Amino acid sequence: MRRVVDPLRRFVHDEAAGGVVLLLATVAALVWANSAAAAGYEGLWRFRLTIGSGPVAVTEDLRHWVNDGTTG
Repeated sequence: MRRVVDPLRRFVHDEAAGGVVLLLATVAALVWANSAAAAGYEGLWRFRLTIGSGPVAVTEDLRHWVNDGTTG
């Protein structure tokens, strides 16, 4: 077990790990969006997410949250 955990732990602490994960996620999203399951990909972006509660709750679709998070 230690043979698997130690290299994984070193990888996660490496500065390049974030870039590798981002690259893999990008490739996965491109494949998913251009496959027969593309409707599921579009459905994910239309998923409505609420943050907060009561009068201070904000409900938007996932695409809106991502776009607003990258422009601030």
